[in-house]
Amino acid sequence: MNEYEYLREQRYFAIVTGSLERHAADEAAGLGARILQTVPRGFSFCCDQAALYRIIISSRLIQRVLAPLVSFVCHTEKQLYKKSRELIDWPGLFPVEKTFGIQSNVSGSKITHSLYAGQLLKDAICDSFREQGGQRPNFSTRDADVFFNCI
Repeated sequence: MNEYEYLREQRYFAIVTGSLERHAADEAAGLGARILQTVPRGFSFCCDQAALYRIIISSRLIQRVLAPLVSFVCHTEKQLYKKSRELIDWPGLFPVEKTFGIQSNVSGSKITHSLYAGQLLKDAICDSFREQGGQRPNFSTRDADVFFNCI
């Protein structure tokens, strides 16, 4: 894959706490975002780069803005592993010398355990590195150089 979803579509995902999704979405819309979908603890939106920077700097309710690499329908753990290997060139995304971490949230998903989903993604990343270069990057839950979110 040459171009990731957030680059191609200027689509992002905002993480918020509690039940503030609607208020955070209204705030982001006022800063230039077009709200696509609101879900528990977040919402997806589109915007240009200038609006993205306004949202990141000015929002009082958004905890984090994620830039989606890929999105796909996933009904099983095997699909999560397989699609993660197929759709993302992990060694092209970050060097083996960097540590990586994963945060996952599978609420409303057919995969019922967040830690297990994160472990599957970790395995897919490490196996991709091993296949291409024989080495795998180190994983860290706290002080990683690169963090990925599986939602």
